[in-house]
Amino acid sequence: MRFTTTILMFLCAIALVIGIVAVEHKLPSTKEAEAQRQHPLAFNSGDVDGVELDIEEVRTVLARQDGAWMVREPFEDRADPDLIARLLKELQDVEWIETITKEQMQGDSWKKSGLESARIRVRLKSNNATLAEAWFGNPAPLEGSVCVSTALPGRPTVHHVAKTAVPVLLKNPAETWRDSKLLRFPANKVTRITLSDGAGLIEVARTLQAPTWMLVKPLKTRGHEEHIEEMIAALQNLKVDAATDGKTKPAATAVPGATGASGSLEISLELVGGAAPVKAVLKNPGDQQTTTTEASVSDRKSTFTVSSEALQSLWARPNDLRDDKLARFKPETVTEIKIESIVHPDVVLQKQNDSWFLQRHGQMEPANGERAATLFSALNTHRIREFSSDSASNLEAYGLHKPLLSITWTTTDKESRRISFGSDGKESVFAKYDSEPYVYKVAPAVLAAFPPDSVKWKGLNPLRFSIFALRRVSLALGTAPPVVLDYNPDSSQWSGTLAGKDITSMIDRVKADRLAASLSKMQVQDWVQDRTNAVTALANPGITVTVDLGTPGSPAAPLTQRTLRFSTTNPGTDTALYFGQLDGGPDVFYITRESLREMLASVFKRGG
Repeated sequence: MRFTTTILMFLCAIALVIGIVAVEHKLPSTKEAEAQRQHPLAFNSGDVDGVELDIEEVRTVLARQDGAWMVREPFEDRADPDLIARLLKELQDVEWIETITKEQMQGDSWKKSGLESARIRVRLKSNNATLAEAWFGNPAPLEGSVCVSTALPGRPTVHHVAKTAVPVLLKNPAETWRDSKLLRFPANKVTRITLSDGAGLIEVARTLQAPTWMLVKPLKTRGHEEHIEEMIAALQNLKVDAATDGKTKPAATAVPGATGASGSLEISLELVGGAAPVKAVLKNPGDQQTTTTEASVSDRKSTFTVSSEALQSLWARPNDLRDDKLARFKPETVTEIKIESIVHPDVVLQKQNDSWFLQRHGQMEPANGERAATLFSALNTHRIREFSSDSASNLEAYGLHKPLLSITWTTTDKESRRISFGSDGKESVFAKYDSEPYVYKVAPAVLAAFPPDSVKWKGLNPLRFSIFALRRVSLALGTAPPVVLDYNPDSSQWSGTLAGKDITSMIDRVKADRLAASLSKMQVQDWVQDRTNAVTALANPGITVTVDLGTPGSPAAPLTQRTLRFSTTNPGTDTALYFGQLDGGPDVFYITRESLREMLASVFKRGG
């Protein structure tokens, strides 16, 4: 074989390979062809950055720019991203019933399909290239179906019978694609809101580091979280009812201060990221019941008629956006509480290992954790009745020059806040933080949550012991001989005497065990603040209980005796509450009659 012939054959082979590769590249594989047959409009929504619609000879062009959808034709405005997302999903979800050809359709069937001059055409674009194209004709004979033609780049047009809601979605006018919300922004990205009506300026702000809203102007104080969030929601839900294109200046060009003359409100929103603020101008409708007004916004060229049931809430006053809660803090971060008053010594509470302790008589003792929780709840939930003054120049008028009561709480980061309460000598109570000039009027009932007497903060378990330390329990009614019950912790056995007589056989072990358990974790109702009557009543107790305690595991260790005395709160009457006292100490507690009876129930066998 000649060398030139070999070269020619080699070149032909290369050309054949290139041709095969080219053809295979352009023609879909068997798998691709099957996928195309089942989903003729398969595309990735994330790749779509343009949508062209031709509906009844009206052209609508939608384009995505910097993540936002815009209407480019027949007008320029922000597009409704939710509606576009719905269109793309409907296109992806078309139910393809069968493929048809023009040749298969006899007589005027092809003309009746409406595909020859389809009134609805959709083209999806990506980087100015066509991703997919479809046009929708008339309803097909199969109920609920429609004739659809599809075309992909480099592929022939294919005709189908399909079920889809796209024609219904697209039969609305081009105005439908205009964003129906005046403003579109993520609520959690707003860092500053400014409201100006020409006569005054209100500004609220927050940061990512300090997400709590603060009122910055005209006062600097805590913002009303709920009201500010409601205002943001009202802005997000301003519904566009109508639009006028290109006849007025956008809100961004509004002259500050000029809006006040017409009763308009200028709103500026700053978002995370430092982009230019979004500004909107709303005309004051005047009537408090009106829910519709005119508006313009800086990132849109049109002028709008908008509506909202919460329209009037946007015309807020400074006090509307001030926090009306007495305090806002996280109770779990508080490590110390101090209560000062003009009548009692200071109350000091400290948290140790998640339990509260009371500093009293030079030592720490368990405190009433529930009362601490009540204090936190009262501070965090009590609503301010009135913002009485924004100046601290005349505290005497509110009784705050010599406060009735002051509370200081310190948190884990060593920060402290102090709030004081005073009275005008009548029925009004006022509160003020040391670090702020503002005076608040509060309900007098809130003071009940902050008792200034340290005894009210004592723990409600005056007697606590281990059952393994118990050696003897003695119970006496009035001056009658006591029932003496001896306990052996090694054998868990009970024995007893009454007036020198052995009553061991009469003791029900289960009931005796229950008595010991009740005494070891006794809980009282509250502590008595005025102990005058209590001390007199307890001088002649109706019930006396003596508990002898040893050291667990050390039988020879000396015993400690604890004595409980109980008396009715009204001598000679079986009252619902009883006075109680431990070891004759200065503090007296309340215990309910039911609790006392349950704790000291009979330990004898039935019939004994």
